[in-house]
Amino acid sequence: MGITLSLVVPGYALGGRPVHRGVWSAVMNGLVVPWGRLNGDASLYGHSRRSVLDFDTASGCARRLGRAGFTQVHTLPLPGWQTGITHTFTALRR
Repeated sequence: MGITLSLVVPGYALGGRPVHRGVWSAVMNGLVVPWGRLNGDASLYGHSRRSVLDFDTASGCARRLGRAGFTQVHTLPLPGWQTGITHTFTALRR
């Protein structure tokens, strides 16, 4: 009998459809980065914009968890305007 690790991680990972990239880019470029510029931390928000675009898609992140030894990996999109942009990942590792 071993220990089972349950993993639940919410995060920004695009769903892979072009519309997901478009919504993320529009929100970041039109609202978040300009707000950061006005409030003195534009580089942080610019980094956030780029890092989400450069990170794995949600399905890629799920595959990465599987390669790391996790099983029963599930990807759950969060509801609302961010559907396809933010997901919760759940998995088990024994």
